[in-house]
Amino acid sequence: MKGALKYISKELLAKVKKEKQPEWIDPMLAKLTKKVFSDEEWIYERKLDGVRVLVFKKGEEVTLMSRNRKNMSNTYPEMVELLKKQKSENFIIDGEIVAFLGKHTSFAELQKRMNLTNSEDIKGHKTEVFFYAFDIIHLEDHNVSGLPQIERKDLLEKAIIFKGPIRYSEHRFKDGAEFYKEACADKWEGLIAKKKESSNSFGRSSNWLKMKCMNQQVLV
Repeated sequence: MKGALKYISKELLAKVKKEKQPEWIDPMLAKLTKKVFSDEEWIYERKLDGVRVLVFKKGEEVTLMSRNRKNMSNTYPEMVELLKKQKSENFIIDGEIVAFLGKHTSFAELQKRMNLTNSEDIKGHKTEVFFYAFDIIHLEDHNVSGLPQIERKDLLEKAIIFKGPIRYSEHRFKDGAEFYKEACADKWEGLIAKKKESSNSFGRSSNWLKMKCMNQQVLV
C-alpha cells in the first residue's frame, strides 16, 4: 500500500480491492426524509446547493463528470488545474461544485458559470467557484468503496490536499437534530445524514438521507 492507503488498518484491508480504476461509477444518491434525528451511528454534513461532480484523476489527466455523465472539465478549468497538482496519482472523489452569495451557497450564482466553456470568458468572470469533496471511491488502483463511510472520509482527508477552492466537507457526530436547527436558522439548504458504517452502494440509498429545511418534524 502506498500514499494514504497505508493508513488503513489491517482489519479493514479485507474491504479494499485492488483493481484498475473504472471509467465511470454511479454516484451514491441520498433519499429524502421528513424526519430529523440524532443518532450516534450517523454523521451529518451540510447540504450544499450546487452541482454534483465526480473527479477522475489518472496521472496528469483530470476529468470532471456530472452525475448524468456530462463532461464538465471545460466549464471549471481552474478546478482541473488544481486537482492535477494533487500528490495522489489516481483517484475518484465525489463532491459538489458551488458558488457563494454572501455566506450561503447559491445555485443562481453558480448558473452564471455553468454554461461557460470559453477560457477567456471564464478567466474574467466574477463568479468564484469551489469544490467540496465528501467521499472517495477509488485510490491508487484500489477500490475503497467497501470501507465504512467514516473510514472513507478519513482516507479522503489524508489522500487529498485541501487548499483554496478545493475544500473538505466537514461533518458532525451524533447531534443531528441540534445541527439541523442551527442549519435552518442560518438559512442553509439542510443536512445530509450518512450512516457511519455503511459502504458506498452506488445509486440511491437509505444510508444517505436528505434533511431539507422546510416543513420538517424533529425527532430526538
